[in-house]
Amino acid sequence: MAAIKNKYPQDSHEILEITVIVDPGVLKNGFGVCIPNTNGQKGNCIAAAMGAICGDSTLQLRVLEKVAPDDLVGVEKMVREGRVHVSCEAHNSLYIKATVKTSTGNASAIIRDSHTNVVAVLVDGVVVNGSVEEDHATVASSSALSRQNMSTMRIVDLIDCARCLDEDDYRYLL
Repeated sequence: MAAIKNKYPQDSHEILEITVIVDPGVLKNGFGVCIPNTNGQKGNCIAAAMGAICGDSTLQLRVLEKVAPDDLVGVEKMVREGRVHVSCEAHNSLYIKATVKTSTGNASAIIRDSHTNVVAVLVDGVVVNGSVEEDHATVASSSALSRQNMSTMRIVDLIDCARCLDEDDYRYLL
C-alpha cells in the first residue's frame, strides 16, 4: 500500500476502498503480529489501511515507523465502514496485491517473494513500473475463510477476519 502512496500520492480522504489479496502465510501473520503505532492492534485490514493512509515505503520494512496517533483515527474509520477488503489466494511464496480505489482512479502494487520486492505498480490497470507476469505457481483461488485457514485460526483471528468479510465469504459461511 505504501509503495503506491509514495509513488502516486493521493489525499487519504479520497480513498474509497482498499482491496488486498495475500498468500495464506501473509494472512496468518497479519492475524498474529501487532502492527506498529496502533496500540497493539492486529489484523490485515488495519495493516492495509495504515499502509495506504500513512505508510512510507522509503522506510522499507519499517513502513509504519512514522505513523502518528492521529492517523489511527482515519484508519479505524475505514475498517469500521467496511472499505477495506482482504482475501487469500494460494501461492508457493510470499504474494501481496494491494489496490487502492480513489475518486480519481485506481492504483495497485504487486509484491512477490519478499516483503520489499515490488514487482509491479499499476495505475488504472496500466503497468507504470515493473511487469505483471502470471504466477504459474498459483493454486486455485480461495476466500480468506477457506476451511484450511479457519481450522488454524484462533477465535480472535476469526473475529478480525469477520470485519473484512466480502460477499463471497458470506456465501461460503451460509
